[in-house]
Amino acid sequence: MAILVDQDGDGNFDKERDDDTVTLPVITDDTADGIDDVDLTTAGSKAIIDGAVFLDAVNIGAGTGNYNTFLAIQDDNDDDSIEEGFNSNDTNPLDGSNDEIDQSKTETILLGSIPVTFFDADGDGIEEAYYEFRVDLNESNSAPDTQISLDEFELYASSDNSIEDLTTLRSEELIYDMDANGEVSVLLSEANSSGSGNDDYSVLIPVEKFGDADPATTYVYLYVKMGAAGEDWGVQGGFEEWNLQNAAILQGTKFEDTDGDGVRDVGEEGLGGVFIYADLDEDGEFDFIDNNGNGTFDAGTDTALEQWDITNADGTYSMGGFGINDTSYTVQIREIVPDGYLRTTGDFETVLISSQTDSGEIIQVDPIGNKPLQPSIDLVKEVPQIIDGSGLNGLGGADDAGDQVVYLFTVTNDGELDLTDVELTDPNIDADSLVRLDDVIGDNDDILEVGEKWAYTAVHTVTQDELDSNGDDSPDGPDGDIDNTATVVAQSSAGQVSASDNEDAPLLQIPGIEVLKTVSSVEDGDDFGASEQVDSEGDVINYKITISNEGNFALSGVTMADKVEAYATVDATPVEDGGGFNIGDLDQDGLLDVNEVWEYTASYTVTQDDIDSNGFGDGTIDNVATGDTNETQPDTDDASVPVVQVPVLGIDKVVVSVDADGDNVLNAAGDVIEYSVTVSNDGNVTLTGVTVTDPLTGLNLALADDGILAPGESYTFTGLTYAITQDDLDSNGSVEVGNLATGTIDNTATADSDQTGPVSDDEAVPLALTPAILIEKLVKSVNNEDGTLDEDGKIDTAGDTITYTITVTNDGNVTLTDVDVSDVFEGTDFDTSGLVYVESENADGELEVGETWTWEFTVEATQDLIDANCYPGGDEQITNTASVTAMFGAEQVSAGPSTVHTGIVCDPVLGIDKVVVSVDADGDNVLNAAGDVIEYSVTVSN
Repeated sequence: MAILVDQDGDGNFDKERDDDTVTLPVITDDTADGIDDVDLTTAGSKAIIDGAVFLDAVNIGAGTGNYNTFLAIQDDNDDDSIEEGFNSNDTNPLDGSNDEIDQSKTETILLGSIPVTFFDADGDGIEEAYYEFRVDLNESNSAPDTQISLDEFELYASSDNSIEDLTTLRSEELIYDMDANGEVSVLLSEANSSGSGNDDYSVLIPVEKFGDADPATTYVYLYVKMGAAGEDWGVQGGFEEWNLQNAAILQGTKFEDTDGDGVRDVGEEGLGGVFIYADLDEDGEFDFIDNNGNGTFDAGTDTALEQWDITNADGTYSMGGFGINDTSYTVQIREIVPDGYLRTTGDFETVLISSQTDSGEIIQVDPIGNKPLQPSIDLVKEVPQIIDGSGLNGLGGADDAGDQVVYLFTVTNDGELDLTDVELTDPNIDADSLVRLDDVIGDNDDILEVGEKWAYTAVHTVTQDELDSNGDDSPDGPDGDIDNTATVVAQSSAGQVSASDNEDAPLLQIPGIEVLKTVSSVEDGDDFGASEQVDSEGDVINYKITISNEGNFALSGVTMADKVEAYATVDATPVEDGGGFNIGDLDQDGLLDVNEVWEYTASYTVTQDDIDSNGFGDGTIDNVATGDTNETQPDTDDASVPVVQVPVLGIDKVVVSVDADGDNVLNAAGDVIEYSVTVSNDGNVTLTGVTVTDPLTGLNLALADDGILAPGESYTFTGLTYAITQDDLDSNGSVEVGNLATGTIDNTATADSDQTGPVSDDEAVPLALTPAILIEKLVKSVNNEDGTLDEDGKIDTAGDTITYTITVTNDGNVTLTDVDVSDVFEGTDFDTSGLVYVESENADGELEVGETWTWEFTVEATQDLIDANCYPGGDEQITNTASVTAMFGAEQVSAGPSTVHTGIVCDPVLGIDKVVVSVDADGDNVLNAAGDVIEYSVTVSN
């Protein structure tokens, strides 16, 4: 609790306690009772204790007869020389806690009956408002220097005027306590008194201490204790009277004059919350000290210099403390007209405070009327343009997300009050797009005065959701436009006003889809050709199909169908994201949103019909995907994969066996070769009209099943045989049907079909040619010269003959030609050219296989031959050697020599024998004419 003391009364503070604003000597315990003392015994002295002013009453000009005692106390002559008590309406017997009061002079008081005085306590030149309490000291034993201490000073406020005991009092609202922040005693003296009936001291309590207490219903209780500062300052048998200057209370009503006639009519209600004040200086303004500097009076913070009140909810108000003087005077009661109202009862109400007014009397002020002004605001919303929309100024409709709807707002004050805090809101406009334009009517300030018209513009960027829903933004459901309501709110002195207007912006939905189909891969498609083509039954074509939203709003009911060559339906399978949605459904809403691309896959397994038909005639397998939605027409796209037709007819001729029943070698006529012929479809097209011929074996057939051979299918002809002929051998395999080369049996089989050219396969089985010839020379017989058989088989005389046989045999397996036999008789070639041979089979001049040719001829042994072999050195035998050669084509074969020996009987006996050789050999063999010749021979024989 800050204390400032002007102890010597010179107008300057010279002592203090707990006041950080000055540096002064601190008050002390002058009375030695352990409590600091404030000495106000000097004329003109004063002290400020926690905002309350204690001062010598002489300084404020006390008069006589203007005071009303409300509390008189006197010691009850107990031992403590202290008197205490509080004002009460108690009657005898008094409550024991308050029995030192003089009941005849003590009463409760209304707050409004306490006079308000204005005093410059701190010397700043401003007189502030205080409630004034005065005390008249009457200690008779020391007159005129009566002195006493004021030790406790407490003020309470209550709505109860019947409090009689101290305990109850102290449960009420404490307004002021001199000792609240530390005990202090104020030392008082009557030395400066001007006489009996005059107050000695005043205590001024700041009006704001009572806050907003109603002066007409709030009772004030003052509790004091005096004479406790020590022996010299105690009660000396006298009494003290606490007085109030007479004051009146003003009370009135503020009403809402709805019809503006200046008279409060039945039904016109009171108006609460209005600031009413007493314009004491009649300057038309409420005077106060703006302690916080905000330019507005703030109760509890600022210091009021004139009485004031704020009307209750029923419009009533009260102000007290209006002093009753010797002379009557008037007070102007004014209001601070609340915003939105017009005063209808004049600028102020004048109140007469008569000198005859009783203290505490309530004086009624004429009602103050205010007519409420009616605020109103109007809003018009228009759409002058849709940027990038369709049609003139885009007003044909927004057709793309990102189009901007331009709004024009016109706000008009069509009421009676200026409007502030104008706020235009539109939940659908783009953030920060609202721009206030120059006023259509107005001064471009922040107050929408009556009759002004403001303009705003804003844009709304169309969203995809709005297009998708076709304007599903109202209870009406999708209606093809953006429903948009703007609201303007403003404040007026009569409260808030608002207006709304809506303007629809058309939407233009444009449905559209695009289906794209591509071949993603061909599985096992390169058997017969390059990749990315089909060439076999069972090849799999994998497709990627996409459907995209090419329109401007989300599409529902997306379907995808796929068909191959207009006959085979293929499942189009969505590519899912793992959550059951198409991987292209980015927001997983089941709708094909604008710019979304949904993906599908499809696979088609190629059939043989596809290959055989060459893609049904156009060389490709054509696949058409059809996408559709609830909102669009179907869209299609196709993808084609080339069909590679490779008709390949294969034939394979195989030698199953050769001379299976013999030596497995073709070396004899009649040897059998067994063949099989397999015809196969080695291409990828079904072959029809398949035929197989094999001239060597006599095969000339069509396949079973109408000559149809499917890809990969084969058919084998078995049991096909060919027995070789001697001609085959003789020709060295050059004369057989379909011969290709010599030395083999060539066999060619040929297959053909409607889709291919002929194909052939041959087999060559080598011939085992063994051209061979045998010669055998034998002595068939030795005959005597008389032709008789020489039994011993020897030559014993010249003229004996030797009959030889030469047998030539074809011991090979091929026919031989140009057979040439040579004979050497005793070292000399024997001319065999004239010899005749006998063929064993046919006389064709060819030595067939197994055929023998036989030569037989006779040779006469000559004496020379005998002699030559019988002379010394001879071998006594005739030696004859035969050899043979023959030809097989260019190859010569030979045999021999085959040698035989014929023995000679060497018996040297000379004999002579003359023999008529002939008679008339040239005639008639008769000597019957001259000249006939007889031919002789003389044989000398050995």
